[in-house]
Amino acid sequence: SCMVNNNNNNNNHYHAMVPHGLSVIVSAPAVFAFTGVADPDRHARCAEILARARQEREGRDDGPIITTTMGKGGDYAGQWLADEIRQLLEILQVPLGLRQFGYTDADIPSLVQGTLPQHRVTKISPRPVGEKELEMLFETAMNE
Repeated sequence: SCMVNNNNNNNNHYHAMVPHGLSVIVSAPAVFAFTGVADPDRHARCAEILARARQEREGRDDGPIITTTMGKGGDYAGQWLADEIRQLLEILQVPLGLRQFGYTDADIPSLVQGTLPQHRVTKISPRPVGEKELEMLFETAMNE
């Protein structure tokens, strides 16, 4: 993701090219917290895998990890997965959020408009995603 200062389009914002994988992972906690309600079991399973790997890496065995989302609200699994990703990024010393790349809240409208035509991103989302949802996701990812 980048917005390049180009004299032809009057875009006054410049950000260095952000490697794709890095731009995806720093936004992942916001995205999975949002999508968790669409498929709580799948999100909980992914969170469980990360939690087990973290426990193993720490040399711990805390016993069974409860993966059920019953009674915890539909957003529980997505938030759990988001938290596990944050912990992994902390271990890997990868800073969270979009601000680390020089983006600010003023860039959110451009990021939204740049994402909307990317149907490979928006159409595979387990939840409907439009301009309002993307704005919320970028705000959340900005403030990680």
